[in-house]
Amino acid sequence: MAENKGHNNAQSLFGVHQIPSDNRIRDLLDEVEPSQIFPMFWEIFRVLEQTDHLSGFR
Repeated sequence: MAENKGHNNAQSLFGVHQIPSDNRIRDLLDEVEPSQIFPMFWEIFRVLEQTDHLSGFR
């Protein structure tokens, strides 16, 4: 989107001007224990299931 329109949602909505690469994000997350992420993951998953956003992926 940034290449086509000159900006992207990260810039427009969140003010993020430098988006890290996939590899950089992986490097950062490698240091985080899965037990710290799972509660947030399950909460997001629960909300997506309740709002039927996942049905198209099944």
